Amino acid sequence: MTPHDASIGESPYLDALATSLDRASTLVDLKTALLAFSRQLVIAATANRPPLLTIPQVAAELGCSRPHVYRLIETRQLPCVDISVKGSCRTKVRIPRREYEAYIVRIGGVH
Repeated sequence: MTPHDASIGESPYLDALATSLDRASTLVDLKTALLAFSRQLVIAATANRPPLLTIPQVAAELGCSRPHVYRLIETRQLPCVDISVKGSCRTKVRIPRREYEAYIVRIGGVH
């Protein structure tokens, strides 16, 4: 029994991490196990979240203003899609969650 076995609990993610850590024989193995674990956590955390985000949602998550989000879109730092009906006078801009998460990684928000 390893020291972390007692604190694993019922989580399948933590059980998988514990198994990977037990098998890790090098720092590379340890890094690989931790990266896989973090990916699983991100997938689990975003499983029930909408695939498209509104401008106010992105602004709230980033802790910035809506005009700042529009500037990120205009400068192509944050890709978006327009879901408005063809021929509509108004746009309905949405940010794909994957693009938002990729932006967070690019700016160094997730390591």
